[in-house]
This record gives sequence, C-alpha cells and structure tokens, in this order.
Amino acid sequence: QAVLAGKAVLAVLHKDSTALKVIGLHTGIVLAFDGEAELNKVGAEFNNRFSEFILFLQNFDSNYFDQSSFEKYSAKFVTKQLADLLAKAIVV
Repeated sequence: QAVLAGKAVLAVLHKDSTALKVIGLHTGIVLAFDGEAELNKVGAEFNNRFSEFILFLQNFDSNYFDQSSFEKYSAKFVTKQLADLLAKAIVV
C-alpha cells in the first residue's frame, strides 16, 4: 500500500517474502532475515538499516520507479489468477 501511495518503505521481512522483490525496486530499504534463527540479526542490524533509510529518503522520488512493476502483486491481479484457476478446476 505504501509503495502504491508513493511512499518510501522501511521493511523487516523474511528473506523469502515476495514483498522483498517489490520493495527492492527503488522503493525503500529492507532488512531481510531467515526466520526465527535470525531474529537476533533484526535487532543487531536495525539501527544501521534505519540510518540507510534516512539517507534514502533524502533522494527518494516516487516517480523514479515504474508502478506497473507492482501490478502482478496487486489484489486485482491475484484475484484474477485465483478466479482463472478456480474456473479450470470446476467441471460444469
């Protein structure tokens, strides 16, 4: 939502999150971790990532990234995929 609203994002995400791909497209700073085993990493690296985010904000321009690259993650697109798969699964 923040990205589509043209806002920069500071995110703490699991390394396998699809949001990681989206936010990495010139929209913000991500602190990625690999589950419970790396929770200490979040605490240890958060201040550095926050500092990076503050610097990132100084040059952030929401016009710099192509919002169409986010389309495949939109609710509309995901709902269409689900509807298409359900249509294939239903035998009339």
